Amino acid sequence: MPAAKGSATNATVGQVASVATNAASMVKVRTRTNPPSVVSVTTPNSLKIQGIFWDNAPSAIINGHTVFTNDRFTSKVGGTVMNLLCREIRKDAVRLQNLDTGKEIVLDWGAK
Repeated sequence: MPAAKGSATNATVGQVASVATNAASMVKVRTRTNPPSVVSVTTPNSLKIQGIFWDNAPSAIINGHTVFTNDRFTSKVGGTVMNLLCREIRKDAVRLQNLDTGKEIVLDWGAK
């Protein structure tokens, strides 16, 4: 198949070099001058239900932890690590026990 008129095969070496130089000068390079910002993660100040899944084995998400009934887990709340036991999961609430203090905690689905 013949080359199209004006293609590199019909051009002189000087023309090819000129085209290559012009093409290179048209390339725009963007560089990042500022480093990416750092995102800080804060610990929650309270226990909060983030989801309840109702199935044969109901589960709940509490402060990022997926828990089932009788699961033991730890959660950092306001700088304090709490050892918790999930006593019961209902459609509208989760009942926990703080294993450090023995105190019962009921988290309502609508609570903020």
